[in-house]
Amino acid sequence: YDAEGRAFDAQTGISYSDGTVVVLAIGALLLAALAALLFLWIWRDYRKGRVRPPVSEPALSTHLLALAVAPLSDTDIDRRMPLWSALGELYLDTQSDLNVPFIVRTAKAGGFTAAEVEQILLWEVRPALYENLLSMAGEWAGWDQNWLRGQILETMQRRPPPLGLGSGFVPDELPEILAALRADGAAEA
Repeated sequence: YDAEGRAFDAQTGISYSDGTVVVLAIGALLLAALAALLFLWIWRDYRKGRVRPPVSEPALSTHLLALAVAPLSDTDIDRRMPLWSALGELYLDTQSDLNVPFIVRTAKAGGFTAAEVEQILLWEVRPALYENLLSMAGEWAGWDQNWLRGQILETMQRRPPPLGLGSGFVPDELPEILAALRADGAAEA
């Protein structure tokens, strides 16, 4: 302690009041607790198979290259809009078992393959909407169609798509959606 009764760190030459030391200690403990919770959350998702590279690197490169070479036309956007809207339901702050059949019907009506639906979800819809799942009071009532269109197109202009924390937000329903589309495609072939 120095002459004024404050804690003194001889190595750094900095004096701290007792209150500052307590605040710093509490802050360090809170930071360690948050880091542990984040680790456990990611570990849980890893154990459930949800944290994984969503598509192979060549598939990602092909998708991004195709969009960079030929940006979406108004016709492409109009064709994608119902699928964007249906897939966007997976990023609302709600839980519904009705999403999967609706998404499958919407994808089939638009003529999308399972591979196209996966690409569109992972590299167009997810980067634009995953942050809603991080919000304490996320959107739950549904997306305004004009806002959704603008948000996805704006996010698609930013390259590359966010692969950090957002890469783990692959909906649990994706394998079921893709399996249903592949089964329907095999039955039609």
